[in-house]
Amino acid sequence: MVHNFKRLTTHISLWFHEFMTDEQPRDKWGLTTEEVMDRLLEEKGIPQFAFFAGVAEGPMPTGLEANSGYILAPDEKIWAYFVAWDEKKLNPDGEEGYYTLRYLEETDIEEWQDDTGYLRARKKLNLPLTEVQEERILKERKK
Repeated sequence: MVHNFKRLTTHISLWFHEFMTDEQPRDKWGLTTEEVMDRLLEEKGIPQFAFFAGVAEGPMPTGLEANSGYILAPDEKIWAYFVAWDEKKLNPDGEEGYYTLRYLEETDIEEWQDDTGYLRARKKLNLPLTEVQEERILKERKK
């Protein structure tokens, strides 16, 4: 899935792509949850990423879901994140209340080495996989 946001940026959104429909809800500014993540992560210097191990945390005032999980960047760093609502942050209308990354912290890659979601994220970002890892992805898809 290719996104054009500000500059041409390509990233694969595994978590949202797998667990949300093509008809994703939009907020009053016309953004989907995925587009909110694009903007928040780009602000933090992570313009390209793949999601894995994500979970919805409940609706925010705009109707979009707060969410948390993990992203993999092309430099193979794994980041844990939590997107929530900030009552004080100014939104595009200049009013208080907008999305924020409450948490973004690099995490240890070792604990994810055998996770199928992590392996799919590596594949989507064209990062190297061993033959065993490739087989694991294929086996998981057949389930």
